[in-house]
Amino acid sequence: MDFFGAPERHARDAVKLRSESGVLSVPPRRKGRPLSEEIKEAVRKFYEDDAVSYCLPGKKDVIRGHQKRLLLMNLRELHEEWKKTSQFKCGFSSFASLRPPHCVLAGGSGTHTVCVCLEHQNIKLMLHAAGINTTTQEILTKTVCDLDNEACMVNKCASCPGNSGVELEIPERARFSSRNVDNFHVQQ
Repeated sequence: MDFFGAPERHARDAVKLRSESGVLSVPPRRKGRPLSEEIKEAVRKFYEDDAVSYCLPGKKDVIRGHQKRLLLMNLRELHEEWKKTSQFKCGFSSFASLRPPHCVLAGGSGTHTVCVCLEHQNIKLMLHAAGINTTTQEILTKTVCDLDNEACMVNKCASCPGNSGVELEIPERARFSSRNVDNFHVQQ
């Protein structure tokens, strides 16, 4: 027997739901696939790793009893690093939401100890504009022979590959040369 064009089973379920939860009942919320505590703790430890962030030295750089840590990359780069190094799977939105409050991004208030000016961000902007899917860290490893050696980092090492190490990686269409460019047109 159909009530209002609905099968009898739907009518029985509706009567049962009304008797259990009342007239204005709502269906129970389903939990998606929650992350385990083990994954959450691994993400928190990743954010606090010295390779990913460093402690700000100031006396006032404290949030909820924890010394502020400045993240050395943006969240997208951190997530890519997480996927390379971790055995756990975690999507970007969950990864970003698990960032501890004392791990702050460069450019936020109170993080002026790190330069994020246009000149130092320019390499990222140029790579993005040229369509080159390489991080600045990868380019740096191709430019110097040892990231931990001070002589390499201040261009005093004779064995560093320099620009020649990077030029091999940049496609021909993305190379900029003053000989090939007559005029620049800036449009705002």
